Amino acid sequence: MIELDPSLINDFVIEAGEHLEEIESTLLRLVEDPANQDLFNAIFRPVHTIKGASQFMGLNRIAALSHKLEDLLDLLRQGKRPSSPGIVEILILARDRIAMLVADLARSQAEEAPVDDLIARLERI
Repeated sequence: MIELDPSLINDFVIEAGEHLEEIESTLLRLVEDPANQDLFNAIFRPVHTIKGASQFMGLNRIAALSHKLEDLLDLLRQGKRPSSPGIVEILILARDRIAMLVADLARSQAEEAPVDDLIARLERI
């Protein structure tokens, strides 16, 4: 793994935490209104930002998971994939896993939580 500047990691953790809070509040609204296109757009933007920042920093697990999440959100935004309670559940699981990875970074300066299981689920959708 690339050795990262601790201050860059700290900045990423703070920014990602803010985006994750925004995603969480929007997901809670999505549970009540699972077909609301505006909510998919509102989730897509912070996921896209997290993906870009994690790719830039070489945070491979966060980048891979957020990329697959972004792909699903894009299908939902374009109406190419209908929403469902199961879809909303996987969105919540992905958000929570990214939050775990960000917590790993804050604690140990490394991504520790696994992502392959969730990436596989997102790819099946």
